[in-house]
Amino acid sequence: MRWSRVRFYDLDMNGHVNNSKYLDWVFEVMGADFLTHHIPKKVHLKYVKEVLAGGLITSQYEQEGLKTQHQITSDGQINAQAEIEWEEVEEKGWNYGK
Repeated sequence: MRWSRVRFYDLDMNGHVNNSKYLDWVFEVMGADFLTHHIPKKVHLKYVKEVLAGGLITSQYEQEGLKTQHQITSDGQINAQAEIEWEEVEEKGWNYGK
């Protein structure tokens, strides 16, 4: 589980959290070690309720094999849900400029 505060730069010009930020929250909770060795093969993201500026969100997930189910919540309400199928990658494919 991971907590994040909605920051000014997370918002679009209408004052709503940018859609891409929800994916950031979903991926960040997985941790660097997992993300270094896996890439998303299929992502299904469902937006349920907008997150308000300044809000505190919680990102959590459950994993079964190479499938994860995610939930973003704030103020006790579900804001987004995601299902992701992952693919393992060789470590040498993720050198980040080395």
